[in-house]
Amino acid sequence: MTAARREHAALEQLARDAFTASASPAAPRATAFVARQVHTLDGVPHHWLVAATSGDRILGWARFTPSHVLLGVSFLPPRPGQPDAFPPAADWLDADTVRARAAALARPGETAGTPLLSFDGSPDRLAWAVPLQRDGARRWVFVAGEAAWTSAA
Repeated sequence: MTAARREHAALEQLARDAFTASASPAAPRATAFVARQVHTLDGVPHHWLVAATSGDRILGWARFTPSHVLLGVSFLPPRPGQPDAFPPAADWLDADTVRARAAALARPGETAGTPLLSFDGSPDRLAWAVPLQRDGARRWVFVAGEAAWTSAA
C-alpha cells in the first residue's frame, strides 16, 4: 500500500467514526468514504474532505486539517418529498461531471480546464473551481452539487 493510500485509508476511518458519532439513529448509513484534498485557487493543499456515500449517492462529508484533526461533519438533506433520495455522488466527487457543469457557463471560445476541489472565498463554501480559459485569459467557475456560478474570487 502506498503512503498516499495509507493516508486516505486513515482519513476514511476517521471520517467513518465522526460521521457515525454525529448521525441521528434514523439517518441512512454510509457504505463508503472517499478522501479528497481541498486546495486554494493557487493549488496549495488546504484541508481534507472525506465524503460519505451510499451506492451512487452522497450523504455528507467530514472535513479535516492537513494533520487529520476533525474540522466538522456536514450532512446533505435528501431531495424534498423524497426522504431516501440524496444527491448523486458524481455531482460532488466526479471531475468530469463538474467540468461539464462548468462548461455550460463558458462564453464563446472558452474551454473548461481541469477542476480543482477548492472553495469560493471561505473554506466553508466548498466548491470545485474550474478555470474557463480563452487566449491566455482565465476566469473561475465554481460548482457545488447541481449549482454553478462565477465569482470574483
